[in-house]
Amino acid sequence: MNFMGYNTDRENGYFQYLHNKSCSSGIPFSGTFELTSRCNFNCSMCYVHSAGCSKEYLSADDWKNIAGKAAEHGMLELLLTGGEPLIRDDFDKIYLSLIEMGLVISLNTNASLLTEEKKKLLAEYPPARMNISLYGADNKTYENMCGVPAFDTVSENIIWLKNEGIPVKINSTVTSKNCRDIEKTIDFAKKIDVPIKNTTYIFPRSREYHSDKNYFDALLTAKESAQCRMRFLEYSKTRGEFYDLCRRMTSGIETENVHACSEDGLMKCRAGKDSFWIDFSGKMSFCGLVPGKFDVLSLGFEKCWESVKNQCRAIRLPSECDSCPDKSFCGVCAASCFCEKGVFDKVPDYMCEMTKTMKKIACDYSIMSEGDGIV
Repeated sequence: MNFMGYNTDRENGYFQYLHNKSCSSGIPFSGTFELTSRCNFNCSMCYVHSAGCSKEYLSADDWKNIAGKAAEHGMLELLLTGGEPLIRDDFDKIYLSLIEMGLVISLNTNASLLTEEKKKLLAEYPPARMNISLYGADNKTYENMCGVPAFDTVSENIIWLKNEGIPVKINSTVTSKNCRDIEKTIDFAKKIDVPIKNTTYIFPRSREYHSDKNYFDALLTAKESAQCRMRFLEYSKTRGEFYDLCRRMTSGIETENVHACSEDGLMKCRAGKDSFWIDFSGKMSFCGLVPGKFDVLSLGFEKCWESVKNQCRAIRLPSECDSCPDKSFCGVCAASCFCEKGVFDKVPDYMCEMTKTMKKIACDYSIMSEGDGIV
């Protein structure tokens, strides 16, 4: 079944309807399979990469069987991620078995391992979308960030995917090692007409099996993170759009960020309502940034899903966030609280400082917009 014509993003009305129905019914409509912790890059901010790991915990048949059980319970959307999923020798076998189930598959990849064989596979059985991590705008930045001078290879493969008609989205993670390339990465995305998403907030590591790399070297301060985020927003939008966004942020009107908690402290995202994450060792969680507790192979999919739903129902986010005037554009979520504080109901300080700094910058731009006569 070819889902090339479907847009599975949140704004798509059909899929949004299915998500809403699934959330209200507790159906696991959307899943993520973290196929491996291995990667051919060595990015210091990565929350999962296990450097030197040579084995896969779950076989291709394990993933196929899990997918079958998940599909029986309602899963239609499936994201494949890692690590770098294409590094698995049996990726083709896994991918084809999932395609045969009729699942709507998206793929997270660094796009450096798209061999001619992989291109042939994806051209014949295209995913619903390819999410490509773009870590800079030249080989030097890539080597500084990832340990591999891979920009030329990655950019060529992104262009190939675009020309092949496979939907592509670029994900840009900003750290101290690539923050100078923000505008250049946007220029690249605009030139080839591919959407780009940016994040400057690096989740603190909460999972136990990552390698011991120099994580803190890559971090921006909360103030720097806010400045880089606003740089991205300013450069990627028209002047009028950016000024309007700044006024909305200053006024507390909800922007594109909808991760903030609801008035009763409940999570607003779909995690644990209609979506789940299974890590490379086979443990299920509601989010990949929170360690999984429930072993799918030993407990079975249904029991794990029920446990994840119950876990999420019990989570309460910080009460201080309920009345915060900045929550309309703050990225606070269960994962950020847990990663920063080790619990779900304490305010993540870095996230909070970043948000307040963004608001201050937005206020300055709002005043500037009045001087420019843009209202």
